[in-house]
Amino acid sequence: DRDPRAELAPTTICLQVVVDADGGVERSLPLTDRAECTAGAARENAPLLQAAQDAVAMWKYSSAAVCHFAPGKVPADRGDCRGAERIEPVAVTLQYAFTFEIVKGQHVVRMQGR
Repeated sequence: DRDPRAELAPTTICLQVVVDADGGVERSLPLTDRAECTAGAARENAPLLQAAQDAVAMWKYSSAAVCHFAPGKVPADRGDCRGAERIEPVAVTLQYAFTFEIVKGQHVVRMQGR
């Protein structure tokens, strides 16, 4: 709603989101080095960039972790830390793309992440 435009073709803003070891968003940075993400560098899209950064700043993640198992012990599911001798929370960096569009005054946002 911060964007004063009445119409906006699909416009993609990309962010790199740094998540700390506790699962909180430490910071987000615009990604503009890919052809599909260059809109984030355009001055007229500053309200979109700010909206995306404000949204991700409120997100909370489950902590990412490195599971340390006893020598020779291999977990059945490498994504499960049950039975680990030590669990080490770690920071991670994630990438998201937000596509903003305004059609007949209706604001739409779609998100893709990895």
